[in-house]
Amino acid sequence: MKGFRFISGEESRDLTHFLRESEKLLNSLGYEELFLPLLLEKDDLSYGLEETELVEKQLFSFKDKGEREICLLPEQTSSILNFFQNKMRIDQSFNQRRLFCFSPCFRYERPQEGRYRQFLQFGVENFLSNQEHAILEIVFLLDRLFSKFFQEGTTLSLSLNFLNSNLKQQLNNLISNSKVEGLCDFCRRKLQRMPIRILDCKNCCDLMENYLLGQKEYIEIVSYQKLKVEEFILALSSSISLSSLRMVFNSKIVRGLDYYNGIVFEVEDSSSKNSLAAGGQYQKKFLEDPITISGSGFAIGLDRLLSSNLKKVVEQKKILLIYKENLNYNLILNLIEEILLSLNLYNTYIDVLSEKDFVGRQKSIVKEHYNLAISLFSPINPSKVKDEIRSFVERNITSLSKLS
Repeated sequence: MKGFRFISGEESRDLTHFLRESEKLLNSLGYEELFLPLLLEKDDLSYGLEETELVEKQLFSFKDKGEREICLLPEQTSSILNFFQNKMRIDQSFNQRRLFCFSPCFRYERPQEGRYRQFLQFGVENFLSNQEHAILEIVFLLDRLFSKFFQEGTTLSLSLNFLNSNLKQQLNNLISNSKVEGLCDFCRRKLQRMPIRILDCKNCCDLMENYLLGQKEYIEIVSYQKLKVEEFILALSSSISLSSLRMVFNSKIVRGLDYYNGIVFEVEDSSSKNSLAAGGQYQKKFLEDPITISGSGFAIGLDRLLSSNLKKVVEQKKILLIYKENLNYNLILNLIEEILLSLNLYNTYIDVLSEKDFVGRQKSIVKEHYNLAISLFSPINPSKVKDEIRSFVERNITSLSKLS
């Protein structure tokens, strides 16, 4: 189906490696994993996505057997906010959490390189009460994740801006009153509903910015935004040393969702110009509840990340072990698992065949599928088989070669 794909081979190994190592880092810092449902009621999206392009044309939505309007998860943060709202109705202190989640998301948009209708998103959210500290921690985590997985020499740009409700209202007024010609059809509709989003359109942002640069009020807004970003960079630099991200101010970073309030950012691969991650500070007030949720977070688009300049993951080593009929098969399997774990050999797989089964295999097939084959043809005392296998693995695991 168009816009949907299988992930296998090197991409599958890279994805598994990213998720495993990210989980280790985040768990060590007190982050919990949250699993999100992929189906939700369309009305729930009004908590964070009203009047946006996402609701207007990108949702996968349908009616279920109960005639309810249902949609597939389009992004993570609005769903997480709904989760917190429901929990905080019972316990107001519940929001003091650090979370991360991995899930497929779905948007009905034109498929292109690195962008699909079903895509993979990895999100990190910090809801601690001290949000000045939380956003610093979020940028620190983003830097550590990228430095862990990208090859040395890769240039990643962290574009920063500052937004709040007053600034957004001023920008919306300036843009909605503009007389700029040549805007795309969708941006002309934005003029009436969410004018600031035009600055987020790759086709029309330069046209609109050229007009705004002639407006004194816009110059004052950008000067204030730049000052706030510089203050943030100073606070960050005084406490954290970034190793992979190069920070720059960019007034065009406006974030499409309405709840962002404070520092906002996007990460771009400078060579491919692909956007790899985005996020910032946000605050959501719920009209029907006396609840306000403040948080900082980011989401990484894993499909584009997988096509980037990542460090190569060592391919899984495969060993074929051939044993005599007098040895117990289940015993050997249990011993091998114990040995691999004790030696921290998580990327090694050992297949076990009896001597009788091996004789029926073609040698070419064995060469194609295994790095190394070893045999326990000589009679071995079952009580010593663990020592025999462990000794062999220790001697050979770092120097595996193709069968000759």
